Amino acid sequence: MNRKNTIWILASIPVLLWSVFYNGYPWVYPDTGTYIDSGFTNESPIDRPLFYGWFIRHTSLAETLFIPAFIQSLIGVWLIFIFFKHAVPVRNPGLMTFVSVLLLSLTTGISYYAGLMVPDIFQAYLFLGFAILMAPEKPPRNQRILIWILIGFSLVSAFANLLVFSLYCFFYLIFRRPKYLIRNPAFKGIILVVCCYLLSCFINYRSGFGFTFSPGSHMFLMGKLADRGLLQEYLDKNCESHPTPLCGHSIPLSGNWFLWDTRSPAISTCPDSTVKECWEYWEPTNKKILNRFFSDPSLSLKFMSGIPKDIAIQATEFGAYPSRPDMENGPVFSQINWRMKPDFPRLKKSEQQKSPVTFDTLNTLTSICIPVSLIAILIFLYFTPVPAWRRFTFRIFMFIFLNLLVIGVFSIPDARYHGRSIWLIELLALSGATGRKIKIPGLGSPGINKGVNPAV
Repeated sequence: MNRKNTIWILASIPVLLWSVFYNGYPWVYPDTGTYIDSGFTNESPIDRPLFYGWFIRHTSLAETLFIPAFIQSLIGVWLIFIFFKHAVPVRNPGLMTFVSVLLLSLTTGISYYAGLMVPDIFQAYLFLGFAILMAPEKPPRNQRILIWILIGFSLVSAFANLLVFSLYCFFYLIFRRPKYLIRNPAFKGIILVVCCYLLSCFINYRSGFGFTFSPGSHMFLMGKLADRGLLQEYLDKNCESHPTPLCGHSIPLSGNWFLWDTRSPAISTCPDSTVKECWEYWEPTNKKILNRFFSDPSLSLKFMSGIPKDIAIQATEFGAYPSRPDMENGPVFSQINWRMKPDFPRLKKSEQQKSPVTFDTLNTLTSICIPVSLIAILIFLYFTPVPAWRRFTFRIFMFIFLNLLVIGVFSIPDARYHGRSIWLIELLALSGATGRKIKIPGLGSPGINKGVNPAV
């Protein structure tokens, strides 16, 4: 990497962190407290993996969350640089990286998610990193190793990432049937998925949850049924023949209320009022309820028929998630005050703690730029005679669709789940604009024969 590219990369990092500077502190979410606690106690939470907690614990040096935010932004800038250096080569990848980061930061939620202390941004890094590995012009070996490490960390940081990535690699191997199977990144991806799955099971076993991938997966599916009104319908139909502690309770049409509110029967009817103990208590019952639910053809059909609607809802919900203040006795306040005491005054003074930050202007720009980017991509797909860019675009869109599918089946639609990777569409549009064979007046197009895009 030459000096110019290094300067552009270093200049891109504070641009990507603009929302953190505006807030005065990295963005926190209620789950941030859980991650901090799990990283310091080395105990796996019941509803999420342990590995991002370790990431926060060790990168923060138990001092400040600014360091993890910086590292997340550095990874994003580096991946975008590798993208323009190898996957869609341009003459000045450093400059193109800076321009792209600037535009993406001003028109999408990438700056928010890069500075958010939950592993959301790593899903986009997973999609982009693997698509780079699948590109015809591959990065040097040392960079490929770093990308594989990043992919592995992304897989063990969120359950959805492992499922989406598994589906992509499986479908690719089934339909493409590559000639040199062992050398294909998708085959290596399947091996990595198996290793990450076993590692996650081992960590959960070590934490007392048994050799299982996700101790809380059944409860999340119960929340989805509650959100759709199907859990109440099941109880009305089966409480007489198969009574459960949920019988006699009214289940509102809110999966989040069912999962997290202390008034929810999922928490109020268990012996212990903490979420972890309640989810453990409910796990055997949840399995029985779900088995009976999906054994009922009418209920199963209603569930399946609602999946396209949830996918459509999630496809139109994206952007930066509204950041609300945490309560003074809330999980984020208590954990940072306990684990990172020097950082606590900065958290209290942040814009997020003064009043809710809604990102209305940014989300409005995103809702305009994403459709424009989609139109631009369709135009470039028609006019751009670069098969490598077309394949790269297809892979990113396949990842995004599979993510929507996983959300539609297993989760409740939420702006975070799509907003964390939607910026990749705008990045594709920017790369498509530089990937056309444009003849520059007075210069010709010397970059075409060398495999370099002449537009930059």
